[in-house]
Amino acid sequence: MFFCQRARLDPKNDGGLFILANSDESSPFELVKSACEETLAGEATASLPKLIDAKLVDELLGTYRDSRGRTLTVRREGALVAASIDWNGPKTVGYLNPSKNEKLSYDSMISPKPARFKRMNIISVTRDGAGKVTGLTISDLDPSLTFDRVAQ
Repeated sequence: MFFCQRARLDPKNDGGLFILANSDESSPFELVKSACEETLAGEATASLPKLIDAKLVDELLGTYRDSRGRTLTVRREGALVAASIDWNGPKTVGYLNPSKNEKLSYDSMISPKPARFKRMNIISVTRDGAGKVTGLTISDLDPSLTFDRVAQ
């Protein structure tokens, strides 16, 4: 079953845009819709999140906390990996993208409609001796900021 989420005609260019989805999850749909509409309008497309290796995603899911009680939460959002940081007040919302050497880029959402992202940080994954993910560190800050996994 497909849901026709959005249709737009472009009579000036004798074209149209129909976006079909087999799910009505709003965030992934908004990302695709925004990129398609920007392309149709001749604008630069937003930086869309990319897929991370499924095994790594499973290892990353969960809640992490820094020494000041601020919380970083990693969760699935459709096929994407969403991350939010609660700074004990304002929140940063974005997506994790693959990078080199098991590092991730954190792209924060600066506008939900249309979806626009800005590369904010590089996140390093910390593992224990058994290879289990124990923390995430925003490594491009000075000093770096580490979030330790919260026991579940």
